[in-house]
Amino acid sequence: MNPTSLRSDRWVWAIVALNFGLHLIGLSQPLVDAQNWRQTDTAAIARNFYEEGMNPLYPRVDWRGRTEGYVESEFSLFPWLVAFFYKLSGDIWEGWGRLLSGIFSALTVFLLFLLGAGLYGRRVGHFAALVFTLSPLEIFYGRAFMPEALMLLCSVGAVWAFWMWTEGGGRGWFFTAAMFTALAILVKLPALYLGLPLLFLAYGKYGRRTWARSELWLFALLALLPPLLWYLHAHRLFLRTHLTFGILPPYGYSKFGPLALRLDPKFYATLAERFFGVLLTPVGGVLTVLGLLLPVSSGPRRLPRWWLAALGVYALVAAEGNRALDYYQLPLLPPCALSAGRALDRILRLDVLRDTVLRGRVREAGWMLFGLMGFMGYVYSYPLYIAGTYRDYFRAEYAIGQEVRHHTPSDALVVTIDLDENRRAPHRAQNPVLLYYSGRKGWHLTPDEATPERVEGLREEGARYLIAPIGELLQNPRLWRHLKERYPLLARNDQFMVVQLFR
Repeated sequence: MNPTSLRSDRWVWAIVALNFGLHLIGLSQPLVDAQNWRQTDTAAIARNFYEEGMNPLYPRVDWRGRTEGYVESEFSLFPWLVAFFYKLSGDIWEGWGRLLSGIFSALTVFLLFLLGAGLYGRRVGHFAALVFTLSPLEIFYGRAFMPEALMLLCSVGAVWAFWMWTEGGGRGWFFTAAMFTALAILVKLPALYLGLPLLFLAYGKYGRRTWARSELWLFALLALLPPLLWYLHAHRLFLRTHLTFGILPPYGYSKFGPLALRLDPKFYATLAERFFGVLLTPVGGVLTVLGLLLPVSSGPRRLPRWWLAALGVYALVAAEGNRALDYYQLPLLPPCALSAGRALDRILRLDVLRDTVLRGRVREAGWMLFGLMGFMGYVYSYPLYIAGTYRDYFRAEYAIGQEVRHHTPSDALVVTIDLDENRRAPHRAQNPVLLYYSGRKGWHLTPDEATPERVEGLREEGARYLIAPIGELLQNPRLWRHLKERYPLLARNDQFMVVQLFR
């Protein structure tokens, strides 16, 4: 694309600015919104880089007990970058995490425009960028303290750069594509799905000679070797501390789920509900389906179909993760936006309308359509910002955490009791929320693990304070009596209490 015409393209810069502006909402908000578990885990790793050393090869979590805290995880590039800005500013400000996500999201919009414009024309690129921007999930997770925005940037960058290379680009595009692919897999292991759309592009260039091309084997080596080395190293960290996010089976929360899940109609109903809801809105979902039904010539213009086919396989492989977590569907957004952009371009193709009045009405209908998508984006994303029915509970967690931060020594070890859907997983990733809010290290117990014997055992290991939901303690009268008779109350609010595990 001509750089001069790109600089003068006011629409693409307006869409990029809109995307970035939407992600400035709640920039300084505490991490009490949706997925506060995942956000606080990421933020804890960033804070621990800042406070305990910036070596990116050794990420540390708060739920470490008396271990060093090293955790088996995907490569913690995002929290490391946040910690770098903590270092530059000299203080911890969670807004850096949200701001970086917003920047990555805006860059993704720009790359998606370039890809769409290159494949189908500038107007499709505009429409695809706008559909991406108005996605409720992207509006929220594009500013969340999570690596999802970075993963989307690397994924779209990998496909765009690889396509540019297959279209006659030089070595720079080749190595850029390999770098983006490696980073996407390092940041989020499921990005392995990129192999199928990239293979489709390579086959379109070389045909049956694809498997004999040495440069493609070099590409695979450059893209896969860094992730392989990292995940081997990450597993060694697990063997050292037995702390894991469940990246590799059989430990931790399994993202795969049982075979029966893939045969359950409710699983597909859940995915369809999100597809036509929080991912694309009903308008965007219908446009995506229409775009996929449009005829397309052979060649790279079929890319979104292969991209989505790869993601369909990913959804079936990581079935449990896709069932339980809405942000697992975010990788669907770029190819869906391209398909929706094609459909909009076909519907609003004004150059075939000769009647001036009809042109004006179609143009007005197009603006109304985007206005409706924008309204739906707000409606579907708003519960994520306020955390829905858990709003009061999350805010009470934050408040009690601040009490612990202000009234206990900074090196005090803390036991937290809280709910955990992964409680049956071996070597589970523990709930980090209360530990992060309080700025302390320690242990997490699920309500069924919280017995007087277990608490006393942790006290002997060095635990000095316990944070627990009052409702859970009332349902555990044995532990309630034990704590009430032995230890003084340090603080409480309407949902939580803090007990001092010494007199």
